[in-house]
Amino acid sequence: MEPAHLYDYLARARSSLFDRVCPRTPEHYDRKFEIGPGSLARTFTHVLISEWYYVERLMRRDVPPYPQWPIRDEDRPAFAALESAWREQDARTREAIAAMCAPCPRTSSRS
Repeated sequence: MEPAHLYDYLARARSSLFDRVCPRTPEHYDRKFEIGPGSLARTFTHVLISEWYYVERLMRRDVPPYPQWPIRDEDRPAFAALESAWREQDARTREAIAAMCAPCPRTSSRS
């Protein structure tokens, strides 16, 4: 399996989902429901935070204390701001995948 190809699929699926949510009102975006995190806003925010955190750790970066995170669960951004933040995260995730998949230099050779 090729990680970049899998991420492309995820990004297309997310884009399709965003296309369906974008025309909705803020009330629809924040509407509460009884499963998962409880709203589209909470779900999208949680998934974005999770992807950000995972990439930070994958790249061996120090993760700041939670109050210093760029986006937090209790400070959910409006949909337009979340979509913009996700475009930025998409670029960072693709960088991380490329770095992870780059050929590693050989440190020893076999005879």
